[in-house]
Amino acid sequence: MDLSKLRKEKNMTQQEVADYLGINRSVLSLIENREREMTPLVLFKLSRLYDISPEQLYGFSPEEEAENNFYRDFEKLDAEVLEKMPDFRSWIEDILLLEELIHDKK
Repeated sequence: MDLSKLRKEKNMTQQEVADYLGINRSVLSLIENREREMTPLVLFKLSRLYDISPEQLYGFSPEEEAENNFYRDFEKLDAEVLEKMPDFRSWIEDILLLEELIHDKK
């Protein structure tokens, strides 16, 4: 997926997206040029901003996404592992909500 194209379709500058993500513009440039991996938080924030699934951001087609669903694979973990981990989806959603609240107060 061409991240710079998605950004331009939203009529946003690199600086605006970087500010939304809470990273430096130079880091966003590296991510857009596939010279640096996205952290899970950046991945989820970009998927929310661009209204696209995390799988599609990584280049999976909708058909491949159905086969390689991030959440489905996470949910396949055995019960013992899941008992030792917080609900990943809920945890990410809580982080994003807190970041939005903090960002809105600035």
